[in-house]
Amino acid sequence: MFGELRSLYQGYTADDDTVGVIQVDKTSRQSPNTDGFDTILLVVKNADEKIWSVKHYQIGTESVALHLVSSQRLEEWIKFSTYRRMIQWISTGKVLFDRNEFLGELKQEISRFPEELREVKLTQEYAKAIRMFKEAIQLYDKDEELDCFNKVLRTLHSIGRLSVIKEGFYPELTGWQQIKRLDAGTYKLYEELVLSHEPLKERVELMLLAMDFTLSNKVVEASEHLINIMADDVWKIDALKERVTTFDYHLDLAILIGYLIEKKMIVVEEVASKNPHVKHRYYRVSEQTRK
Repeated sequence: MFGELRSLYQGYTADDDTVGVIQVDKTSRQSPNTDGFDTILLVVKNADEKIWSVKHYQIGTESVALHLVSSQRLEEWIKFSTYRRMIQWISTGKVLFDRNEFLGELKQEISRFPEELREVKLTQEYAKAIRMFKEAIQLYDKDEELDCFNKVLRTLHSIGRLSVIKEGFYPELTGWQQIKRLDAGTYKLYEELVLSHEPLKERVELMLLAMDFTLSNKVVEASEHLINIMADDVWKIDALKERVTTFDYHLDLAILIGYLIEKKMIVVEEVASKNPHVKHRYYRVSEQTRK
């Protein structure tokens, strides 16, 4: 099959703007990591536009998906974790073509996880964890125990990912075994949740208390990126949302701000509007947080 595979990407390697080709083969019968295909071919182009096109092929009994991606879109996916499988493909895939060490350097970047991205990733993941935690509480209050269990499990995994990020690893490559090595406390909570013989309601209640404590302990470090953006300014929510859109946690911004208000890290400033009975809500970092 190698000759046929080569014929699919060889034409691209002759183009000056092609910077790399990676091959990823399925590792299991179902192989969700390759979207169910036997082989993934990832062709990377050096282009200003955010290109991404996909072609599907059949070679005898083997199925192949060829992804044509611009380097700009690829780097955006990696930076903001918007296509997590792509990070796995680059990390584990076999390099077939590499112009000027583009893919080699990208693999190194993923393996070392640059420190300047960790602060952003921490706040991204923390905002997601806060939302899921709040949703779990809501489900618990409504006695929807099974849905609450699922949300608690996802929140625990998100908390584990925070520890993985802090240690300098991309969270997209994270499983519970890695969390076990890096965050034994969260892994113990996971075991208690899934292995305990206590009634389900008691298990999720215990986890909600434990997660509340854990999230509170992580609040200063995990919200640092947002706090640094806000600095000494007073912000309208629209302006702040626009500012953090680049960092891809704008959808969870409101709930994160609400949580930081609860923790007295952000304060609300009420500003008069045209209606004397209605005031605008502006936000600034609290004095105690600045110290």
